[in-house]
Amino acid sequence: FKFSDTLSKGLDLKEVLSVKVGDTVLKAGKTEANTYLPTYTTNNDGTHTLTLNFNDFYNSYKNRTGDTITVVYTATLNKDAVIGMNPNTNKAVVEYSNDPKSDGTGKSEPSIVDVHTFDFTIFKYYLKDETQTGLANAEFELYKANGEVAGAKVNIKKVEEGKYRVATPEDIATEGFKSDVIVSGTNGKVLVKGLDAGTYYLRETKAPDGYNKLLSDIKVEIKPVYDKTTGKLTSYSVDYTYNGTTTTGKEIKDTKTSPEVAVENKTGAQLPSTGSKGALMVTLAGIVLFGALTASKAFGKKKANN
Repeated sequence: FKFSDTLSKGLDLKEVLSVKVGDTVLKAGKTEANTYLPTYTTNNDGTHTLTLNFNDFYNSYKNRTGDTITVVYTATLNKDAVIGMNPNTNKAVVEYSNDPKSDGTGKSEPSIVDVHTFDFTIFKYYLKDETQTGLANAEFELYKANGEVAGAKVNIKKVEEGKYRVATPEDIATEGFKSDVIVSGTNGKVLVKGLDAGTYYLRETKAPDGYNKLLSDIKVEIKPVYDKTTGKLTSYSVDYTYNGTTTTGKEIKDTKTSPEVAVENKTGAQLPSTGSKGALMVTLAGIVLFGALTASKAFGKKKANN
């Protein structure tokens, strides 16, 4: 009895968490009772295969007919993971003895699972004669949502100019690792890939020279749609919200299109965004100043009358 799982180039095995026959926990080993022999190989096409060969299977479990065999293992997406509608697949099969008179074996039908990771393109621009013109050198950080606010910062790794990905566990484990800053390219665009579905907050930390930095975070929501029968990804979209205005993203169904988050920068005097804490403080300051001036005027008039 042998269990095999082939993982695509974009997936790396992390660890085998448990192997059980019924309630009996098996351990990794070569010959002892209730053991299995694990191997992990890299194939010529860049895929990886995890194999668990159950030792002395017949003699150990011939009286366990009907028990469930459970293998639990984890894998992580790596730098080679494909994005969007392209799936990162893993294919599991069971190979078993099927002829008591020979060494013949049979194989189960493959169980194939797709793992998806997503992306979006930031387009930093300014309006020139009503035309969106790209702005280079805008700097951003990305945060995972924690309720309705930004939570943990997402660690980012630069691939090349205008392209970034989520850092892998191996990246982060490297001595001296530091998350890269996301910087818009010469055309104002920058791709961020390797993201889970869910909600993020995009924060502009530095605007291009001569332009105002955004006053609040942009809420970014990655929304996949899966077929209820097959479980396959049928489309996904990215909605984004800035200063109370939500832009509904285009539905993506092909493997070549990246959803876009358009971010405008403006020049001139910078005022707090509507409803922001800054706007409230400016308003309160104005009320206090107006009250002080009114009181001063009334006091001066009373003094003059006296």
